[in-house]
Amino acid sequence: MKIINKGFVRNKKYVPENPIPENAVPFTAPEVKFDVKLPSFVFIFLSAILIYIIFNLAEFVRGPVEINLMNFGSLIGLILGLLCVPIQGLIRGKYYGDDAELDVYYSIGFIYIICTEPVTKGQFIRMGILPSIFIGWIPMLVAAFVPLPLFFLDLLFVWGFLSIVFSSVYYTTAYCAVRQMPEGSMAIMKGADYYWFMP
Repeated sequence: MKIINKGFVRNKKYVPENPIPENAVPFTAPEVKFDVKLPSFVFIFLSAILIYIIFNLAEFVRGPVEINLMNFGSLIGLILGLLCVPIQGLIRGKYYGDDAELDVYYSIGFIYIICTEPVTKGQFIRMGILPSIFIGWIPMLVAAFVPLPLFFLDLLFVWGFLSIVFSSVYYTTAYCAVRQMPEGSMAIMKGADYYWFMP
């Protein structure tokens, strides 16, 4: 996997568009279709409930779990949480193969990691789900069930929480793939947008 820094763009509309198959169909845009936008909010809401249940279960198993969001550990967790978007992009990039090129564009508040290699429906769904497990749910579970000094407890909690919240966009793309991609189809990027096509 080769990472190429492409520099600054004003927003995703300025990410250069690459050629794609003529029969490619765009995913329904989340900002247009409410029923596609909904999974992000549902995922965040259900995640908050699940986190609440996890920490209540942890208190039952090992006693009170005290979290202090106003210390240095939380600050480090905040920094790691904000870095989770490019980290998730790099994890997703592994699904494109070792020879794939990842183009990285920056804008104010966003990082776009683009790869023009097509992937299968199954790969695309896993790309949307697995990164949040590795850098979101696992740190959260460690914070809940492993006795740790307060510094590390707060760090893992804040890092895991932000990573889970920021993963909602990836769960939305996975939701789009499940609903819109026929079996045997492939997903591909055109600029910063996703399309599917039948090979």
